[in-house]
Amino acid sequence: MSKELEAETALKNLEVHSIQRQKSIEDLRKINNNKDQTIAALSQLNDELISEIKRIKGDLYRDSNTDDLSKGPSTQLDSLKSEVKKLKNNLALKSEELKSLRYRNDSLEGRISDLELSPTTNKSQLLPTFSSIASYPSRNINPINQKRSGQSKLRFEAVVTALNGKSKEAFYTEFFILPISLENIMRKGGIELANYSGVDTYAELWARSRKNAFLFPDVHKKIRSLLLNFEDRGEGKRVRTDVDGSAVIEGLPAGKYFVIGTASLGKVGVTWSVPVSLNTGNNKISLTLANCSWSL
Repeated sequence: MSKELEAETALKNLEVHSIQRQKSIEDLRKINNNKDQTIAALSQLNDELISEIKRIKGDLYRDSNTDDLSKGPSTQLDSLKSEVKKLKNNLALKSEELKSLRYRNDSLEGRISDLELSPTTNKSQLLPTFSSIASYPSRNINPINQKRSGQSKLRFEAVVTALNGKSKEAFYTEFFILPISLENIMRKGGIELANYSGVDTYAELWARSRKNAFLFPDVHKKIRSLLLNFEDRGEGKRVRTDVDGSAVIEGLPAGKYFVIGTASLGKVGVTWSVPVSLNTGNNKISLTLANCSWSL
């Protein structure tokens, strides 16, 4: 009897476990079905979202042409302002680079001229070039004595105003303060204006020879040598303007002089040979287009 009871009990336990297992399987199937339904729903939703995105992109593309008329100008204006700002910044950088290059160019020109003159000639050899100027009263000023006895101080600025109202400074530009005008110096120095077709004045010749040295070989160098001769003899001063186009000269005795120089301003340049009467003490003059000898 006991064995039969054990067998019945074991059979019942198996049935119970079988029922529980079957129930667990059904629960898992339900969960799996729910998962499949969820995946299907999400897939459908994803497809719907993709379709909606494509539709919106298409609408935006079609509407862009019509919106350009109303929204475009302001957007384009902001873009143009940004581009203009960038260009201004680039222009400022390039201007600084140009200033530096001009300064270096002028310095190199001066050094080259000095080197070309010093190995082969000396001051006594250069003096006969100005033999025809001997008729002018000679100052015979010793540079050392001149510094001691000079009571005049000249301050000048070289600034031109363009047609658009903007001012441009003749920065890092070499100027000479001499007792004779540029025209007389060049004429007496043996430069024949008739040799250069299309050039009307000596001031124009100087500006063009500086701008296009290959069209006027050695002209700029010769003019500069003529001007340097006066400084070498103690009959004038040489100075270079600063970044603002200003310069100060001290040590010149009172008297009449010419402020001579040419600057790379405008299409070709500007040349000055401005007469100035220096009095004892401070003197000031402005170099502009109004008192220049030639400009273009």
